[in-house]
Amino acid sequence: MDEAIAKTEAVTAKLRQVRAGLIHDLLTRGVGRNGQLRDPISHPEQFEESPLGRIPKEWRRTTLGDAADWSSGGTPSRSQSSWWNGDVPILTPKDMKVFEVSDTTEHVSMDAAVTGSKVMPADTVFIVVRGMILAHTFPVCLSTRPFAFNQDIKAVRGKHGLTPRFLAHWFTANASTFLRKTTEATHGTKKLDSKELHRTPIGVPDPDEQVAIVERIEALDSALRAEMLGAAKLGKLKSGLMTDLLTGRVRVPEPIGTTP
Repeated sequence: MDEAIAKTEAVTAKLRQVRAGLIHDLLTRGVGRNGQLRDPISHPEQFEESPLGRIPKEWRRTTLGDAADWSSGGTPSRSQSSWWNGDVPILTPKDMKVFEVSDTTEHVSMDAAVTGSKVMPADTVFIVVRGMILAHTFPVCLSTRPFAFNQDIKAVRGKHGLTPRFLAHWFTANASTFLRKTTEATHGTKKLDSKELHRTPIGVPDPDEQVAIVERIEALDSALRAEMLGAAKLGKLKSGLMTDLLTGRVRVPEPIGTTP
């Protein structure tokens, strides 16, 4: 069991390394019309210098402020108890532990969402811009249904061909860059300045290439999840096996030929 777990963990670690390298290549080199990663060494004519480094000439160079619409949220008053008894999920940083979010821990009425917050449609990218979590983590998620959201979060919707899934993966891949941009607000909490966010450069491939890039990232993510699930199952199996063996619930048979 230990050998099986060790092998699975080794595969998982390797996949994490491959994923990190692949995402960097996909978001700086992209996928050419032949379905392969562009090669800046073999085909330097396909690339040009930019604030992001060398990126494909075909990509549109812009900033997050021009590439997307940004919206702010809020928290409805808790003194209105009826507002906190509804069907509209309201997103907070603690809900943003997975890439795709379909529900939240708290819900509000539509009146509360419209009056004290804002409702964004499905396929909206949400990022955390305030809170101590930014001291070490930059939460990003993609909604699968309409959400309201609180004041610690910004809703970002791409425009001019910038697709939601590509944008969400782009934010995730650049998490370390955004963490370096954080500053301290009142009471020592961390925050990201909106103007600084809007000035951040981004290279935008055409929509078809964005789809190809996302498919490659998510295929690797699927393989990584499968290995992690396998490791978790092996861990549970080992735990149960140890309990059975060490309590005598399951007896280890005597070797053949052993005299009683």
